Amino acid sequence: MRKLVSTLQITMCLLASFFVHANNGQTALVYPIEIEFIKIDGNSSDWPNDITENPVDIDFFGNELPDKDDFSAFFKTAYSPKDNRLFVLLVVNDESHIQSSSDSNAWSQQDSVILYLDPVHSIQGSGSSLYLSMSDNQFMLNAEQHWDPSVNKRDWGTVNGKMQRVGNITTYEWQFTLEQNFKTIRTLGFDVLITDRDADDSDESQSTMVMWGPFTGKSRSPTRIGDLLLVGENKELGVLEGKIQWDPSVEADNQFKRVRITSLNYPDFWLHTLVDEEGNYQVKLPAGEYLVSNAYSTLGNPWTGLLIPDPNVSVAATIKGNETVTAPTLITNIIPEPDLLEEKGALFSFNKSKTADLDKVVETYMQHYKVPGASVVLIKDRQLVYSNVYGVSNNYTGTKVTSETLFEAASITKAVFAFAVNRLAEQGVIDLDKPLFEYLPFEAIAHDERYKKITARLVLSHQTGFPNWAWMNDDGKLDIKFYPGIKFGYSGEGFEYLGRVVSHITDKSLEQVIEEEVLQPLNVKNTYFSDSQDIRNKVSHGHFATYATPIDIPAAIGVAHSMHTEAKSFSQFMLGLIQQKGLSTEGYKSMFEPQVEVPIKPEEGDWPWPTRYGLGFSLMNTPHGITYGHGGNNGDFTCDFVIYKEQGLGFAIFTNSDSGTAFHKKMHEYLIWGKSYNAVYKTD
Repeated sequence: MRKLVSTLQITMCLLASFFVHANNGQTALVYPIEIEFIKIDGNSSDWPNDITENPVDIDFFGNELPDKDDFSAFFKTAYSPKDNRLFVLLVVNDESHIQSSSDSNAWSQQDSVILYLDPVHSIQGSGSSLYLSMSDNQFMLNAEQHWDPSVNKRDWGTVNGKMQRVGNITTYEWQFTLEQNFKTIRTLGFDVLITDRDADDSDESQSTMVMWGPFTGKSRSPTRIGDLLLVGENKELGVLEGKIQWDPSVEADNQFKRVRITSLNYPDFWLHTLVDEEGNYQVKLPAGEYLVSNAYSTLGNPWTGLLIPDPNVSVAATIKGNETVTAPTLITNIIPEPDLLEEKGALFSFNKSKTADLDKVVETYMQHYKVPGASVVLIKDRQLVYSNVYGVSNNYTGTKVTSETLFEAASITKAVFAFAVNRLAEQGVIDLDKPLFEYLPFEAIAHDERYKKITARLVLSHQTGFPNWAWMNDDGKLDIKFYPGIKFGYSGEGFEYLGRVVSHITDKSLEQVIEEEVLQPLNVKNTYFSDSQDIRNKVSHGHFATYATPIDIPAAIGVAHSMHTEAKSFSQFMLGLIQQKGLSTEGYKSMFEPQVEVPIKPEEGDWPWPTRYGLGFSLMNTPHGITYGHGGNNGDFTCDFVIYKEQGLGFAIFTNSDSGTAFHKKMHEYLIWGKSYNAVYKTD
């Protein structure tokens, strides 16, 4: 990499950059500087020579790039406290520089740069603005409906950016004028992503993504970008070191490697710092008083047992100057799970007089598992007996969930689509046992003759042999994992193929098919499958680890995942199933006939009873009789519905949280099993 030399001497208070570990593992300490002579022109010659170069060298998978002659990159930063200006210089050494289009949607298929900047850097989870630069073109990539309203208001009006290429060197410069007070010590959220496209890449080739710090999906969570630490003038730095000691109940795989460090002197200064395998950490900080606490709101696996560390446990340390200070050991405490279970399942004896008690149980478990918002319904005696909504749809703004708030139903979409297919089969529109390729070939997998054995029956019972999603394969291509029809293998790809077949043979859109075959016959309202103004007006934000995510609505229907609804509206679908509407008695018998055994692993959180799949529904043979239902998990939304056939009982829970799975399971215990489950059925 060519060394860039500064030709202009600038008076500085003190200028250097040091690496410490933060949100994504990277933080740069940045000092104030007199920068009147820096011109934003894509030329680095007027930058001070002694500002440390911060390498941008992490690949898509979080690994450091090997030394390569054809690509390297670094950035420098500086700031002006008197007018709240932040300066960023990025230098990329790349033998080829590919520009294919001025269209911002094509940024990933040409050489480009995205800067992530969160000037608010709230500990509650403010959002990053994404500044995209391609050649002389500049765009904003912010989501239209961001969880942080301030992100939607930012544009290039307060940003000056230029790019220049000379030989193999591409130089980017940006000047940001921000509202935040730079006269105090503070932190900013920051990251860099570079797209590298080479001249010999084919149209199908994936561009190389190079980042400052690890973690993809940086725009979806405030914990996935790094930090700039604006440390102020003439501030002495010290080293804070310490150790975290995990609660014995936290298995090694679940001991996330970060602690939170918060300044007691400067309210806008905080960061997450990494710990090593033994729990040790070390970070360079300005002089001052600090609290060290756990960085995570939840630990572990929501299926096998989500653990909640006590957020009030912390240790204090003071850095007085150029010294190393050892903080007391931070001992994590796990908050015990609330024990609200009754002797028997509460749903069996539920009546209107117990509504307040149920609300308290729901709210207690939501609070424990850090679930921001939920929509819940209960069915008893084959009738809807309870519905309510709880919490917030945006944990950052505090916007409340209402009866109209929509949640992503994720894979519950499959059950709704399956009902439509079963209806079409009963009408003779589709033959469940006719190979799908005879209706509509599937070119992406036509090279494998085994695909000609795939039928609608095998799709609905997850026996196609397809992976869940092709993108989960290393090469991103669809394949067949096993001979179709011999065993269970959960697959969204199979449902999407069947969806295309159904649209083809009916000559209708899939939304029209579902409207005619499900929503209208069962009187299901407030339910949508693709982008519309109705969804945008009502949809909740999802949440990872209590941090809100941008609203992401599919442009087109996906029959495996894209339904948006809420529990009370969805209860009409459940009641239709319970009351056997829309299909004949034989049709229901066929739909709920077990097709394939599903392997269960109670030690990994599965219920301990025999599980099978019917035509679109999961079936369990429990001590309370046969159940049918479906769950859903899109990451930041989780949901579940279960119907106990002989008992006429059921419930549906939709949450806007990645920790919703643990909440669903605990509510299932509370409503159906009571303490008997822990005493008799639960596996240690």
